[in-house]
Amino acid sequence: MKLTTWNLNRGIRADKLGALSDQPFDVLVAQEIPEPACETDHELWIGDSLKQGLSISVRDGASIVRDSTFRDDLKFALPARIRLGNLEFNVLGIWAKPDPNYVCNIVQILEHYADFISDAPTIVCGDFNANPSFDRHNSKHNHFERILDEAQSLGLTSAYHVFTGEQHGEKTSPTLHHNKHDDRPYHIDYVFLPLDWVARIADVKIGEFERFRPFSDHCPVTVELSGVALNKPVGDRLGAIRVSQQFSNIRLESQYLLTDP
Repeated sequence: MKLTTWNLNRGIRADKLGALSDQPFDVLVAQEIPEPACETDHELWIGDSLKQGLSISVRDGASIVRDSTFRDDLKFALPARIRLGNLEFNVLGIWAKPDPNYVCNIVQILEHYADFISDAPTIVCGDFNANPSFDRHNSKHNHFERILDEAQSLGLTSAYHVFTGEQHGEKTSPTLHHNKHDDRPYHIDYVFLPLDWVARIADVKIGEFERFRPFSDHCPVTVELSGVALNKPVGDRLGAIRVSQQFSNIRLESQYLLTDP
């Protein structure tokens, strides 16, 4: 299963999505995406402007419904229940707003949707507009660590950082070059996974900026997941996998994988 999150930076919908034509996905979480021309069974969209909003879409053959916990006044977060073959899980798509600031907005979203996240395996992803390097300009209540603490309490961790071993705040993996400036790189787009899914990560990729520069100042983040049955020992082909990461002074461990549809 492949999930991609990308901020399209507005513009013509077909042109922007065409940039992903050679990168098939099962689930796409898109920010700053225009409203679709017509409703479909494969996409959910919310927004205050027809020109830009938040969308979650799934491939043909999959199903998606908006969860009843959705709050229109909590912008922008979109809770979706998805079925891909025999795999059922939740996705909480996010496009953070400065309400009152980006960190507080994310924390409010995670707090409101805590039961939704705990009810089923849930992927939380999108444009958080937040990075530890911003902390020096912000008061303590607006520090990135608050997001990590809240995610940890919900049993979530960043797929990119656990997969690569990089620390949050390092500038080796930007997902944004602000206003397309080479000298303003930041990692602000994230895919947070349940801890039980960590060993299921097959790959995490951030799109190359030069390729996506004509379309957006953000680069897509794609997480590929694979494996065998949840809560069953990994088979002989893969052997036991143990993934560890230092994350808020705790050790995260996962020895089991999930089943692809």
